[in-house]
Amino acid sequence: MTDPMDECIGGAECTWNPRQSSRWEEAVDAAPWHGEVKVLDCPRCGHPMTVDATTIVVVDAFREMSEAVEEQAIAEMLKDLAISVESEDGLIGARCNCRFEHDGHPAKPDDRIWGCGQTGAIRVPQ
Repeated sequence: MTDPMDECIGGAECTWNPRQSSRWEEAVDAAPWHGEVKVLDCPRCGHPMTVDATTIVVVDAFREMSEAVEEQAIAEMLKDLAISVESEDGLIGARCNCRFEHDGHPAKPDDRIWGCGQTGAIRVPQ
């Protein structure tokens, strides 16, 4: 199975993909905090994204995404991710929240959340 990070290499067209990538999670976790915010280019799609340590909206986004995907294994992974972020004080949820459209990604944010589909659990700022 192809890692979602490998789908967008070399400027390839990124389709919306919520399958978890440990490499994406590690890259976002490694980006520096500026206070309680990270501003970086998404390691997968390359578009600007942010992570805010003060918001818990991401857990709701994980649950929303789990209901939107057809593949049961991905839906279960997203539910598990929401549970791990909620139960672990040292982690927060992160997701690509770029405002750029992707193939298979509706233009209206209420049809599906923004971004390229990548999510993960990262460490809170120290």
